[in-house]
Amino acid sequence: FKTGPTGGRAQKPLSKRHQNNLAKQMEYLKNYIGIFSCAEDFDFLAEKIIEGINKEKKKKNPNKGKIWDSETRLKLISVFVSFGSWLTEEKSKQSGWIKNHFKPLRKKYVYKKTKKAETYPAKEVEKLFSVLLEDEFLEMIPYFSFLFFAGCRPEELGDPNDTTRRFNWENMEDWQVESPITGGILFQVIIFDKTGSRKSKGAFDRQADLTPNGLAWIDYYCEKKKIQRPIRGEMYFNYSMRSKISNLAGVDWIFDGARHTFASNAHQNVSFEGGVN
Repeated sequence: FKTGPTGGRAQKPLSKRHQNNLAKQMEYLKNYIGIFSCAEDFDFLAEKIIEGINKEKKKKNPNKGKIWDSETRLKLISVFVSFGSWLTEEKSKQSGWIKNHFKPLRKKYVYKKTKKAETYPAKEVEKLFSVLLEDEFLEMIPYFSFLFFAGCRPEELGDPNDTTRRFNWENMEDWQVESPITGGILFQVIIFDKTGSRKSKGAFDRQADLTPNGLAWIDYYCEKKKIQRPIRGEMYFNYSMRSKISNLAGVDWIFDGARHTFASNAHQNVSFEGGVN
């Protein structure tokens, strides 16, 4: 299966990673159809596909066991639509398809994105950090500090489903690059590390800003640990501990909520002179 005459939309062969992802996604279609083939009456096959997709549950944290949302279902349907295009444009003689029967399925999974991202009220952020003052949770202070005061994605700091995805302290560049905007510290968020492992889902490396309040929490952590600001190794992360902190604080965990809270507060509090309240 290819998405273009020579592989990709840009007329280049698909990468190995994309090939593997496609193989996994097409395995869903294979399971839904079972012993039947695309030569069957498509209304019958459509029922099988819809029934299968509606039963799917998330296999990874933080929402493991929850039914797929409409956005996730639509993404898989879009892969099937691409497959249908291939059947009609590239393999019409073998498949017997003269039109893409997968296209109408898209309408069943139309979703609307919420206009406003979920954020944490200041009181809830305070509750979370109050729990971090307990010695049991000391090691999680850097993780929470970079979430709430640098706008990082959760997986860029610690992916609960991939132990190789941890923030590397070398990205801080010895804590030497001061931010002219906030007075905090600038650092690198890289897409791939030196080994080629993906560290972020972004498209390009970027420079992020750990604001002075986040830096103060890092210094508090270092003081308690009696260490210098870390410049080697990886940031500590533990999914179970994060859940425990959230529960003790009485705060529901919002995926990406910390990043959105950071962006929202920065937007509301920045002055035109370049300072931050």
